Amino acid sequence: MSIREQYVIAQREKKYQKIKNDIEEKLISYNVELIKIEENEESLSVDYNYTIDGVKNIDRNYWHYDEELDELLYKIKRHLDYIKKIRENFPLYAKQNDFIQKNRHYEKELVLTEMGYERKHTFRLDLCSYLKLPNTTSNSFGGGDYEIKRTPQRVKEYNENIDKTVMFLIDMISELNTLKCNIDNDDIDKE
Repeated sequence: MSIREQYVIAQREKKYQKIKNDIEEKLISYNVELIKIEENEESLSVDYNYTIDGVKNIDRNYWHYDEELDELLYKIKRHLDYIKKIRENFPLYAKQNDFIQKNRHYEKELVLTEMGYERKHTFRLDLCSYLKLPNTTSNSFGGGDYEIKRTPQRVKEYNENIDKTVMFLIDMISELNTLKCNIDNDDIDKE
């Protein structure tokens, strides 16, 4: 690598570090922590986390090189303000959504043995669809107000899915119990 190429790379890294420091410094004033910045051809992706009402979130915004840094910060602040507004206008729905989103993935590991060797199996369920305020859903339609107002339906389906899973597991337990092999029974071939 030539000295010129090394110089260009060093200048670019220096500029990148300054941008990163500026973004980090500004985000701190919003109680937002910068996670990482990734450089793309036309923009930087800025990943950050924040906590609103005790709920930790991670988000991403894009800053295009032809924009002022203040535009990125304005977008992030507007995003956070909108989430706060939704949570203030619909506090019960927000808490219900927080609960089902926190518990929407159910996972339990089962360890079986075969000739002394362990085999691990994992039982996984998604008990409800994804909803992250203000407006990101599994289906990617609707806006924040529209989606948060659908929380009672989401909670109802979440609870119904738990009930259906319990009934399914009860049936599975019954079926598995009929598959047990009695070592002392010589009528195995008749079944």
